[in-house]
Amino acid sequence: MNEKGFRNTIKESYGFDSWAGSISGEEHEFIWNFFMNGRESPGWNLAESMDYGVEKERNMTRYLWKKEKEEKEKEKEKEMLILVDVIETPSLLDSHEAVIDFISECQAPHLPEGKSHGIDVGDISFLSHGEPISSILFARGNLALSVRSVGSVDVAVDEFAQNVDYYLSEKPPPSDVEDTPGIEEFESECSCIRLHEKVALKIKVSDPLKGRLRYKFFSTGGKIIREKDTIFFYPFSVGKHEIESYVINEEDLACSSVTTVEVVP
Repeated sequence: MNEKGFRNTIKESYGFDSWAGSISGEEHEFIWNFFMNGRESPGWNLAESMDYGVEKERNMTRYLWKKEKEEKEKEKEKEMLILVDVIETPSLLDSHEAVIDFISECQAPHLPEGKSHGIDVGDISFLSHGEPISSILFARGNLALSVRSVGSVDVAVDEFAQNVDYYLSEKPPPSDVEDTPGIEEFESECSCIRLHEKVALKIKVSDPLKGRLRYKFFSTGGKIIREKDTIFFYPFSVGKHEIESYVINEEDLACSSVTTVEVVP
């Protein structure tokens, strides 16, 4: 069987058409320039990260996390490690395709869906078999993540994955300290568009720290996609639709702004 045929078999086995492009809530989320900074899951330290670069509009970064040890545990040789692969894709649908890529690399038999085991992570998720849950594959917005226990001791990764997912999906409160980034401009290229047309979103920011910035966009009225370095809004219905933007720096200091797009038939 060729690669395409193998992939299609996996999609059929996992009912891909029933969840591809779907979200778990009412708001569509898009994350741009994502990076982990070590604050995503309390009790764990970010030990290493490696950026694998961009391929086919996707960027993959690998993060190694180490469990914090109490004094009485420090002499033990057993290490609890979690490896997180994050693929930032240009769209919600492509992140679901990336989950299929993760699944295709698994040697285990058919993975159960998270919600069938009471694990509510991401828009869609799949778990390893048995206990502890040592691996979770999930998608949140346009990000696909693989979270795996890789240390000398198998550890449950469900709480860690839920912490990361919360971090991805939360709307950070605005900061009012000196080093907070600022949004100088956030608007659509056109204030009024026709249904099924897309419109570019323009955002201009300032950052006193001049470091890395990550962006979150939320909308209930349509999906948000990226084409090269441009973010677009693609509406689902007529009416006035708000799009929220959040800019977060490496210190988790955040600012936000809202723009409105009117959609006509």
